[in-house]
Amino acid sequence: MNQTVIFGGEINKWSFYDFQGGRITSLFGSMEVDLTDCYISADDQTIDLNVICGSVTLIVPKEWNVLIEVMPVLGCIEDEIVSLQDTYIDPAASLILKGSVIMGVLEIKRV
Repeated sequence: MNQTVIFGGEINKWSFYDFQGGRITSLFGSMEVDLTDCYISADDQTIDLNVICGSVTLIVPKEWNVLIEVMPVLGCIEDEIVSLQDTYIDPAASLILKGSVIMGVLEIKRV
């Protein structure tokens, strides 16, 4: 998966049987990436994120273990994991988010 948006908007719904991670770049744009029809292999998968003056909404299955290693600089990261108190998180399905959010927003929704 390789998604880039510059001065625009994009909505994508991906479907992978063996999700291998990818790259997301948003420069002065807005992007929504829906991964609810994807399955992660046994190995950890990584998405490299670069959000500059834009926003990215990442929609993932609520069972995924999302590890956030993103550096916000005058930006914010919103993860709604606190509202899923009674949900089982599968430790074998780990998605690692790496990169930076500079004057932008990264929102992680779990459904």
